[in-house]
Amino acid sequence: MKLLGVFLAALAAAVLLGQGLSGEQGVIAIQFGNRLIRTSVGVGLILALVLAAATFFITRNLWRLVTFRRRYRQWKLLRARRSSHARLNEGVLALAAGEYARAERLLAPPGIRDGSAAHYLAAAQAAQAQDASTRRDAYLALARDLSPRQGLPLALQQVEMQLAAGELAAAEKTLEALNGRYRSNPQVLALQHRLLMANNRWEDLAKLLPRLKRASVYPVARLAELEAECATRILGRPWADRAALEETWSGLPRQIRTLPVVIAAYARVLLQLGQQVEAEAVLRAALKAQWDPRLVALYGDVRSPAAATALQQAEHWLRDHQEDPGLLLSLGHLCLTERLWGKAREYLEAALAQAPSALTHRLLAEALDHLEEHAAAAHQRRLGLELLTGPSAVRALARH
Repeated sequence: MKLLGVFLAALAAAVLLGQGLSGEQGVIAIQFGNRLIRTSVGVGLILALVLAAATFFITRNLWRLVTFRRRYRQWKLLRARRSSHARLNEGVLALAAGEYARAERLLAPPGIRDGSAAHYLAAAQAAQAQDASTRRDAYLALARDLSPRQGLPLALQQVEMQLAAGELAAAEKTLEALNGRYRSNPQVLALQHRLLMANNRWEDLAKLLPRLKRASVYPVARLAELEAECATRILGRPWADRAALEETWSGLPRQIRTLPVVIAAYARVLLQLGQQVEAEAVLRAALKAQWDPRLVALYGDVRSPAAATALQQAEHWLRDHQEDPGLLLSLGHLCLTERLWGKAREYLEAALAQAPSALTHRLLAEALDHLEEHAAAAHQRRLGLELLTGPSAVRALARH
């Protein structure tokens, strides 16, 4: 329609030009062999314009005919791209809405291979949500074939899905390939961290920590927490003898060995191994350096032959921490160990006045039994049970 309008406008302009020149004198002569054609200047100009327009239209249509096949292929490609983009948009929205089967059909319809890497990655996520690991891996392979240069992000997504599906061996195999080429990549290191945690390989995670620090994978505070967690997990495993424990303890970084949570884990193992004197000394030194409720609570677990020393030291600390329920509880526990039933009762009643707990009620009941106050002991046990099973305890359990 546009071309027709242009042609009519040109024709009208030619007519007007011809009328304008009709009063002018002049002749145009064209000779073909023995033929001579004469016309006025106006008519000649009109004929020339008509001839030019006809030539343009004929040439244009011939060119369109010659290039028809190429233009048809381009049109089909454009149409396929628009259809592919529409499927991607609708499929991603279906994936976000939890319509996983429909999303997979939209993103990777059977028999159609005009999708992009984004199509197949989203289709893999839809298959993952349906626990279809075989289809998931097939889609990821198609995505890699379409975008070989995007191998890293696609592999990272594959490891994410494998970890989420609990396919730890497969995730480790994928990460091994990535670790060779992208050893310092923060995302690769973060996935290694998650894999090691899932496998409870805390010793290997401790070796990975320096690389996590150099690559700034996590904030400084998170890295410090991770270091402490690694140390406590390593110390918390079963130990056959103290020699192996001491070798591991001395191998920990100095600053880690000063953390109360790590010291508590170390002292707890010493107590389990029967190293009461050594455990008491470790806890006493740590509490002198830094008062910590976890260490105070653990101090009450010291047994003979170090219990008497621990009791004397705890009573010394009580001068500065008279209202510390944890210290009062530990004192009561130590008095029970030393068979000081009356003193144990006093300390435990004072602890209950500060902060009631089921453990304190139980220990007080034990002290009262030894004092032959069985009715009072039964009452304390009932109070402890109510504290464990009452509404506040139920709410606390619900929060966790």
